Amino acid sequence: MDQLIENLDSSYPHFIRCLRPNSEKQPGFFDDNIILTQLRYTGLLETVKIRKAGFSFRATQVYFLER
Repeated sequence: MDQLIENLDSSYPHFIRCLRPNSEKQPGFFDDNIILTQLRYTGLLETVKIRKAGFSFRATQVYFLER
């Protein structure tokens, strides 16, 4: 947990998403279908496509009002 906190403190994340890896609550087991469904539902796949295309993720309110 300390390493996670250090990693978060050293970066500037816009948000943190928690994904449920499986329905059985088993450690170390990832159900690909469940994770993919969650990524699609939260819109993260579209966010990645937009970011890869070079568009900013979210403009600040001040910048938006100035434009």
